Amino acid sequence: MVDESHMRFPCQCGVEYRIVPKEIPLTKDEVIVCECGRPIGNQGKYSTRYFDYQKEK
Repeated sequence: MVDESHMRFPCQCGVEYRIVPKEIPLTKDEVIVCECGRPIGNQGKYSTRYFDYQKEK
C-alpha cells in the first residue's frame, strides 16, 4: 500500500492536490492548471495520462 502523503502534489502557491490513478489511461497527457495559473502534473512520475489531480479542501 502507498503512503497517502506520497499521493499529494503541492503547487508553489500553497494549494495541494490529491493524486488519483485513472482506471483508463488517456492516449496523451493533458494540461491541468492550478487556480493560480501554473500548470501541474505533466512532469515526472505522476503523468496526467495515468493520474488525475483533485484539489484538497
